[in-house]
Amino acid sequence: MYKINAGLIAAGLCLWPMATQAVPVRYDFTLTATTLDPVNVPVFGISSLPAGPFFASITFTGPLAPSLTNSNQFLNVQAFSGNVGTQNFGLTDLFPVVAIYTDALGTLTKADIYASNPNAPPEPDYVLNIAYNIYSNVGWWATEATGCGFGGTPLQVTGRCIAGPPDSVQFSVQEVPPSVPEPTSLTLLGLGLAGLAFSRRRTLN
Repeated sequence: MYKINAGLIAAGLCLWPMATQAVPVRYDFTLTATTLDPVNVPVFGISSLPAGPFFASITFTGPLAPSLTNSNQFLNVQAFSGNVGTQNFGLTDLFPVVAIYTDALGTLTKADIYASNPNAPPEPDYVLNIAYNIYSNVGWWATEATGCGFGGTPLQVTGRCIAGPPDSVQFSVQEVPPSVPEPTSLTLLGLGLAGLAFSRRRTLN
């Protein structure tokens, strides 16, 4: 009987770490627009530079490894959202490749996040690219259909787009704890503790 209880303890306590998931980590980006297409054609309903910033956030299931760069499937992106003017971006808009770079401590140093409408060939009808520390003259840009050209210092754009220089992108990081404990995890922990208690009782007897 003692061997059975030991098995219960081993099963419950060893599977407990497997049942728990890594705490999701969310990166919140603040995007400040400084440059708009000079022909004054509205971009996402914007015909003049807005007073406030735009926002975007992307959530991964765990902290990023040092110097990591791979597809969003490997990084396991849980959620993505962003807005520029009248256009909202979601997880289904996220391009299959999300390039992420971190230092030895896992701190984000570069990010190349590309979102667009994948169902509008031959060109997408909207794009948002957050290029944190990727390019020398642009930190983020968004466009409708015609694409976006950017260059110069200070930044200049062409092609019906809105953009900001490298220092126009700010970000913060926070963990997103689960709202309730996972039932499977609690069951396995309870199984292990119950086996431990019963085994202790048999030993004393």
